[in-house]
Amino acid sequence: MRAWDTTQYRRARLRISRMPCQQCGNPPPSTVDHIIPVSTGKREGWSLSRINHPSNLRPLCRTCNSRGGAAITNSR
Repeated sequence: MRAWDTTQYRRARLRISRMPCQQCGNPPPSTVDHIIPVSTGKREGWSLSRINHPSNLRPLCRTCNSRGGAAITNSR
């Protein structure tokens, strides 16, 4: 991953962690969930910058994030 990708990812993680959970609405802090799981992205040949792109990230509380596993789920 290039340096600007890492910086972009870190900024997105910080911003997302301050948002309420997208599944249940629990208040922050949230964890950062990959909409398309990392394992799926790697299997499909995606680059790390594409897997970690802010458009593939969403805020989920720990409870909702632990339910997901490596499944692709719909976001609200």
